[in-house]
Amino acid sequence: CVPPSFSITPETVRKSKGKKEAGQRFAISGQLDSSTFSVAAPMKGWLVVDAAQEQTRPIQSVSLQLIRVETINAAEGTMKEASEVQSLQVCNGNVAPGIQIPIHAVLPRLFTCPSVSQTGFQVDFEANVIVEFDNGYAPVENIPLKLFR
Repeated sequence: CVPPSFSITPETVRKSKGKKEAGQRFAISGQLDSSTFSVAAPMKGWLVVDAAQEQTRPIQSVSLQLIRVETINAAEGTMKEASEVQSLQVCNGNVAPGIQIPIHAVLPRLFTCPSVSQTGFQVDFEANVIVEFDNGYAPVENIPLKLFR
């Protein structure tokens, strides 16, 4: 399994909260150790703010969210429900560029299960990396996960 890497720049943002200022620049990259792992194992990886890219706004915080996505397939159509299972603040305050920040998230036992895909339903998991800037703008990078027991 190839470890999933991510890069968050103004050009790669597909989902965000708040409004980005015109000309706002940033570059955050990172990697999870795997996108497939045991529900008993922690989710590990790292992220770094690119030192070569000048940021125009300070970072307020970086968070990692674990999302459970439940899908029901019926004759009437498909219904999808996403729920936040866990949110972990990876760092708080303006992050120094060029420093590799570790990610280590222990999964909550009562709210996680192996990923399931059947004809009528499926349960999937995703990790969201959220970088919140001081102006309220927060780009979100989504990483699909597969959990097993």
